[in-house]
Amino acid sequence: GCMSRYTIEMNFAKAKGQAKELDNAAARLERIASGSMEDAMSTISGNWKGENAGNYLRKAEKVQKDILNVSRELKNTATAIRNIAQVTYNAEMAALELALKRNV
Repeated sequence: GCMSRYTIEMNFAKAKGQAKELDNAAARLERIASGSMEDAMSTISGNWKGENAGNYLRKAEKVQKDILNVSRELKNTATAIRNIAQVTYNAEMAALELALKRNV
């Protein structure tokens, strides 16, 4: 059987909500990488000299890159969820329309 219009709408809204949560998480990660991490790294490079400082900053830069990669992956996943949700919504609505026409 077909899903009700209400169920189809609720599933679509839920998927879009999940995508939005992923986008929000991605934005928080970007703020950490470009905000507080960047500040900490410039403070360290201004106040700490020598080989250990260099090693530490290289590690911090790698962590920063990793955080930005995760952020990008979250955004890509959010986009995929939205696309799949839209295709599913369209298909389920079309199936519902057909079912309603058959019952007339």
